[in-house]
This record gives sequence, structure tokens and C-alpha cells, in this order.
Amino acid sequence: MGLKNNVNVVISNGLGRLPTGKDFYSGLIFQSATKPTGYGTDSIKRIYSLDEAEALGITVALFPVEHYQISEFFRVLTKLNSNAFLDAGFFPITLDAFDGTEITTMQVNANYELRNIGVFLIDTFVDAFATAANTKAQELDDLGAPTSIYLAADVADVSLLDLRANDVKWVTFVGLQDGNATGAALYTLKGYSIGAIGALMGLEAGSKVHERAGWVDKFDISGATELQELAMVDGTLISATTATEIDAITDAGVTIAIKRRTIGSFIYTDSMTGSIDTSDFTEQRFNQVIGKAKRGILVSVDPLLNSPIYVTPVTGAMQDMDIQRFKEAVLFPLNAMANDGEVTFDPSTGRLPAYTVVIDPDQNILDNPLSITVNVTPVGSPNGITVNLSFKAN
Repeated sequence: MGLKNNVNVVISNGLGRLPTGKDFYSGLIFQSATKPTGYGTDSIKRIYSLDEAEALGITVALFPVEHYQISEFFRVLTKLNSNAFLDAGFFPITLDAFDGTEITTMQVNANYELRNIGVFLIDTFVDAFATAANTKAQELDDLGAPTSIYLAADVADVSLLDLRANDVKWVTFVGLQDGNATGAALYTLKGYSIGAIGALMGLEAGSKVHERAGWVDKFDISGATELQELAMVDGTLISATTATEIDAITDAGVTIAIKRRTIGSFIYTDSMTGSIDTSDFTEQRFNQVIGKAKRGILVSVDPLLNSPIYVTPVTGAMQDMDIQRFKEAVLFPLNAMANDGEVTFDPSTGRLPAYTVVIDPDQNILDNPLSITVNVTPVGSPNGITVNLSFKAN
């Protein structure tokens, strides 16, 4: 320690460098009749810290709920030793009339680069909100911009929700809120649910696409006081909820959280989606992995559109050099994902197996689109662990 009566220069980590890539690109939509003063004529601002949010006028006094969600986003990011920005949108959404339009607006503003978009509504939840959000997400996917949607709204009884009845594969409904700190106080003050959407989106922004939100060792979302007591968005404490009830809520596509008895870690029970339970996309991590693969393939293959493809004169089959050219273009982004551990790869080579990409050489490409089949294997994650323990004589 230096002398008190001296000149001391303290070096701190102040750059806040962002991770590589764009997997953390996130946006959050607020249903608000007014905008912060710092927004001027804009509805959306890109925010890199809570201090920036407050400088824009998103203060506890003026926008307590919005401030809370933004602060939770950055709190969880800090806990995960990660950095990200948040596109925060303030929109005068008519009560009970959310149709998902703002989701598209957010993506257009971000040049379609957002991977995760949250929607915080003060309205009482109805199925139409989830189907509208899912429709917009599907439209974005059709445009080559797959987007995971996180939805929070007022709920009187979480046990009555069934997101999977409408097969909304892109939508995660946030059924968790704080049970005894700031979130709980806001719930009492405002009279509507304060879903922990900021914390969940901070977790997603700070994790890799293949990582399960319920990873006990890595994703503890609790704060010094916040989310120490866990509740559902109808005010019911998780501690007062049976295991059977928790499973039923999760199976309905609702994301809540539980406290692990063993190490005191607080985790989400996974970012469940409203996809039917026989789908490959019952969790957002599967949407995010396949979405990243899709974006990468589009960027890599797009330059080859309308390029010449030569055929063998006798058979009309594609020549090997062209087959290899397209295979390499498709495999380039996928092998990058394999290198980052985001998809399962061949351990002997560290790359994807050759049969990942299949191109039929006999297809008619003279006046038809080229057809390419791609199959990737996701990274597994144990959905429970059973250890058989017993005595044995020897």
C-alpha cells in the first residue's frame, strides 16, 4: 500500500471489452407510455452499462421497473465475468394489443443482428402475445435472422399457463421473479408481475449458444439480495411449490428457477420454449445453436449464388471440384462452431465428419436450385443424473 500523502495511480479494468462474435447481441422491449429524456426522438438506444442507462434518464425514480431489469441484465453479466450491450426500446404499446411489431422494429434498427430479444409487458398474459411474438420470430428466421424471444407479462396463476399448446418454438415465457428483494417490492408496488427477464437475458448474453441455462456449476444468477428468495410471477414462492408442480410448469414451456440444496446455487430450470415436447427445439439453446449455424452458412455460401457449376458431359452429374467447393463453404462456419465446442465433432480430427454435408451429384442443376443437406449433432447435457449406491461385501 502506498503512502497516503502521495500520488497514486490505480490500474483498473475499465475497457469492458466485448466478447468476439455476435452471440451476445440482445434487445429488450418495454411497454411504456413515455420515453427517457435522453432518447430524444428515438425509441431505441444501445446501452453498455447501467451508468449509461441512468445518464439517458432511466432512473429508479422515473422508470423503476425498466431500471431494475436493465440493472439485473448487467448484474448477471458481471457475475459471469462477461460484457455485452443491450438495445433498450421504449414503445407506447396499446394495452392488450401487443402484436409483435416492435420485435421487427428492434431487428431492423440493429441491422437484423440481435440474437435475443426480450419483451416486458405490463398486460395480463394471453396466448395471443406468445403466438404474435412467435410469428414475428418466424418471419425473421425466414429472412435469415433467427431470433430467440423472451416474454414476460402479468400472470395471476402460473399453473394455468401452457405455452406448448400453441407450439411457439421461438418463445420462452419468463415465469420467475424475485421473492423478497427489489423485484418483490416492485411486484407489490406496481400490482403486476415483474418477471426476471433482465437476469435471464444477462445469463443468455453471457453464455455460449450450446450451454444449458441450468448448468449448476456455472450459472448462479443470485445477487447479494436479489433472487435469494425465488418466486413465480404470480407471487408463489418456489420453496412452497412441490417438485411435481415445478415439473408440470416446466413441461408447459414456462421458465422458472430452483435453488440447489447441495451448494446453494440458484439456477434456471432451463430456458424452456413453447415448442411441442416432441420437437428438437424445446430449449432456447437448440434454437441458438441451429440459428448460429444458419447465419454462418448464409454468409459463407451467399457468394457462390449464381456461380458456374460444371457437369460431366456424358452423365450430367456435378463434377467433384464443384461439389467440394460448396461443401467447404458450408463446412467453414460449422467447423468454427465445432472448434468452439458448440456442436459435437470428431475427436480424432477436431472437425466435423465428412458426412455432415451431403450433395447429390446426380441432381439436375442446369435449371433447378442446388440442394445441399446438412446434419449437425448438438452438444449433449444430462437432464438429470442417477447414481446407484449400495453396500457390497467385496
